[in-house]
Amino acid sequence: MLMDPDCNREIVNAANHKFGKEFFQRIFNWNLTQQASMQNIIRNKVHDFLKLRNSRGLPVRWCYVPTLPTYHGGAGTCLAMDFGCSDHYIKLSLCCVAQRGSSLNLVDERAFVLTPSLRRAPMSKFSDFVALCIKQMLVDNGVACTSGSATVYMGVAAGFDVWVEAQRQPASATVQTASKGYQMPGFEAFKRINLTVEIVTVINDAVGTLLSGVYQAFLSGNSADCSIGVLCHRIGANLAYLETDQDFLEVCSLDNRLLLRRPTGDGHCVVVNSEAGFFIGQNKELDDLANVFDNSVMNELKAVLRLECIISGAWFAHLLERCIRILINTSAIDAWSIAGENWTLNQAKGFEVFTLFDALHVEKSPPNELAANLGRLLDLQNLSRADVSRIAVICKAIVGRNARAIANSIIAIAQCSYGVTFPKSMAISYGGNLFASLLQLKDLLQSELNKLKPDGTEISLLHSNASLGCAVTALSAGLAASKKIEF
Repeated sequence: MLMDPDCNREIVNAANHKFGKEFFQRIFNWNLTQQASMQNIIRNKVHDFLKLRNSRGLPVRWCYVPTLPTYHGGAGTCLAMDFGCSDHYIKLSLCCVAQRGSSLNLVDERAFVLTPSLRRAPMSKFSDFVALCIKQMLVDNGVACTSGSATVYMGVAAGFDVWVEAQRQPASATVQTASKGYQMPGFEAFKRINLTVEIVTVINDAVGTLLSGVYQAFLSGNSADCSIGVLCHRIGANLAYLETDQDFLEVCSLDNRLLLRRPTGDGHCVVVNSEAGFFIGQNKELDDLANVFDNSVMNELKAVLRLECIISGAWFAHLLERCIRILINTSAIDAWSIAGENWTLNQAKGFEVFTLFDALHVEKSPPNELAANLGRLLDLQNLSRADVSRIAVICKAIVGRNARAIANSIIAIAQCSYGVTFPKSMAISYGGNLFASLLQLKDLLQSELNKLKPDGTEISLLHSNASLGCAVTALSAGLAASKKIEF
């Protein structure tokens, strides 16, 4: 089901005489047409993408990362260190898994700033800093972590390309090979301060998020036959699949349907990470990635918008900037001075302003810092409170269109996987900065999925967290290693 051509009606209704239907026909309808066309192309290409994904010679990159069901029988405290969120800080997360996996809690989460000198420091200095941060977190939470204490297993989440040859076959894939052989040299710092912490796995941050959804699906007792992971953030999106059959490649060679089932017995859960297929390469050039799916979409769709723009927030601030320009009846806004800085809405801080207006429509009471920034904006640009309300409605409509795009993509994937016979239940894990920033997105996504799903199918959304998935995977890997189980 494509987006309703009248889905921008709410935006038009929010406009006053300063910007009416002519403006929206010129600015919004073009975007709407492009998105609808892109969704059509995606729907047509998804089947070919899945069909060709294992064909010899095609540079479609997939990564298989197994998780052991033995974590259900284990319990303990585990740690995750996330490098994937920023170059300027690391995030440490402390998690607790109850006996037999009856509960899984994120106990504490802290960000530690990496100063420029620390980022340039040798690994030994960096590891000393990390060790002290970890010790502080463990001590603050009453976790014994010195000599004689039980080992606290730790995983590292980092934003690297997880695709390696060893990960192409699910039967031979291991968590260790998912790290591309990446070791954490210089972490003798743990021993120097008698810290009983052991780094047992290094995984891609996107995979960590998807694994988090897997674990939470198990813990919630979800009886879903299928799990589809969705990661969305400011610059891109990531659709992935939870696989539970080690030999599903052979199955798919006989049956074009992608079989997604809950694990039974001692079967492995395998997360299929298609992150590479939804980005444009390290050098910001689409050709560098040479992805069949991306290229085929872009070749058929002559547009400024990239593939990820329909399911990310990359264009939110740009549309909002256009709205405000018309609102204040001016043809150009060179720069806005907020908190002593010059920036335009299509730069990074424009997204913060967008999320503030979005929050106004939901909470009516934005956070103090952003509220102060909004006050400066209103004073500088002579925007009335009525204008703010209209902008908030515009934001809601933009987020609604975003939710429709995500929902359509999910349903298109599921249709190619299952055909017309959908499973009775589907668990969809979601995560990323976009969901954290836009308060309405989760509820709107659930609403859109409910409209699109076939009768008799129940769809549930499960929030995912990269650190949580990484930490629990570390616990699984550590327990498996202690029992001499290959992981």
